[in-house]
Amino acid sequence: MGTTYFHNKDGSLSSFRTTIGSGSHKVSLTQYINSNRGGVTFRSNNMTSRVNNQGQCISTGFKTGRNMTYFGSGNRVSNRITPFQ
Repeated sequence: MGTTYFHNKDGSLSSFRTTIGSGSHKVSLTQYINSNRGGVTFRSNNMTSRVNNQGQCISTGFKTGRNMTYFGSGNRVSNRITPFQ
C-alpha cells in the first residue's frame, strides 16, 4: 500500500491517491481536497474500471491488442480513462 500526494502551485495539498496491490492488479482510491471529486479505480491486466464517490461507473477500459480502449459517459470511446469530475 502506498500513498501519493499532489500539490497545487502554491504548495498546498490538492489531492492524494492511495493504492493497494502491485503489478497488474491494483485498486486506487483518489480524493481531492475541499471537493466532492474522487473515487476508486480498479486495474488488472486486461480491464480498468473507474467509479466515482457516488457509486457511478464513469469509465471502463478493455485491452485491445497492446492498447486500452476506454468507454466513458454515453459510451463514448476514448484512448484515456475519464477523469474524476
